[in-house]
Amino acid sequence: GGELSRLMLALKSIFAEYDSIPVLIFDEVDAGIGGKTAERVGEKLKKLSAKRQVLCATHLPQIASMGDFHLKVDKKRKNGRTYIEVTEISGDDRLSEIARMLSGTITEASLKHAKELLNNSGRLGKDSNPGLHPGGFAAENKSPEQVKQTGIPEMNKGVFNGWQGFF
Repeated sequence: GGELSRLMLALKSIFAEYDSIPVLIFDEVDAGIGGKTAERVGEKLKKLSAKRQVLCATHLPQIASMGDFHLKVDKKRKNGRTYIEVTEISGDDRLSEIARMLSGTITEASLKHAKELLNNSGRLGKDSNPGLHPGGFAAENKSPEQVKQTGIPEMNKGVFNGWQGFF
């Protein structure tokens, strides 16, 4: 699970200048880690996203708070069938979700900590902008033309328009 994902993250970080793979997906990169280690993994993902489209499934708020886009994925059952509901969240909804990820419930303390995480990652008050670079950990402040010049294909907004967690 997580060890293989972290090994791939390390290798892709090293070879990002040399390969042409435009989209990288990391699942369970957070398995068995937390705290400062989770922050470092989030920083590596963020750095890698300057050159690649990065999608990351995580349960850790330290990693989720660093993404440029945040998708909330809910597993639901209806009429005996299981399905998922994917919602892009931003602003106060994102703050609340990070707080929920931190403590299981939204409290004054978890909101304060969530705000601190988003502030430290540079994401506080920055809502996603799916028109620029849908998908996650997108390089910030790039025009659609600059995104095209990176060789990173834009993705259909209805399919993936954000990053979070399958967090």
